This record gives sequence, structure tokens and C-alpha cells, in this order.
Amino acid sequence: MKHNTETVSEIIFAHCPSRYARINQKNLLLHTLKKRFLSSRDQLLCGVATLGIGIVLLATAYFFFTQLAAYGWQ
Repeated sequence: MKHNTETVSEIIFAHCPSRYARINQKNLLLHTLKKRFLSSRDQLLCGVATLGIGIVLLATAYFFFTQLAAYGWQ
């Protein structure tokens, strides 16, 4: 019966990834950065839209109350 043991080359070169593994790591890194950038871009757009809507709402309330203070409720 043959015993399954690690070969010497697996032990010596365990810290050196193969070319295929390095390419996969680069692709994984690029994919992760792209996903994170798109996610942050979506969050940025959502934040800008929320800020814009809030500014319009506050400006409308401000103008309404200044007109109400100047002319009263008629």
C-alpha cells in the first residue's frame, strides 16, 4: 500500500504561488476593487440625491414661512 505524503517540491515551494495562482489573485483583486468602486459610486449618487432633495425641501419651507411671516395667513 502506498502512503500519501507531500513531495519535497510542495514543501520547498509552498510559499511561491504558481503563475496561474498569481493571475487569479490579480483578477480577484481587480474584481474586488471594481465591485467596491461601483458600490461606493452608487452610495455617492444616493447621498447626492438625498442631499439635493433635502435642500429643495428646506428651501421651499423657508420661502413659505418667510412669505407667511410677511403677509400672514389670508
